[in-house]
Amino acid sequence: LDSKSLNALVSDTLNLAPGTTRSLAEVVLTKTGGNALFATQFLASLCDEGLLRFSLYSKRWEWNIALIRSKDISDSVAELMLVKMLRLAPEVQEALRVAASFG
Repeated sequence: LDSKSLNALVSDTLNLAPGTTRSLAEVVLTKTGGNALFATQFLASLCDEGLLRFSLYSKRWEWNIALIRSKDISDSVAELMLVKMLRLAPEVQEALRVAASFG
């Protein structure tokens, strides 16, 4: 995706005006190379890590752009998904291994 399309994706995902999400979208574009699947997974990982959070007080999504910029990210969607899977409880990981063996 190009910068404008990725910003549209981020603003639609967070239900915020495109002008509000532009800086976040630029960082997501830099980190993911504009790959839509990678960008979506990256946003999800930011939520998982508390770098992107919904404020009940302001009733909108908030983020710290400096922390997100400094975040290390894997080079592929597969690595990002692996990191997420390794955070799962051991019994969930085992269930996934068993399920994967069935194809």
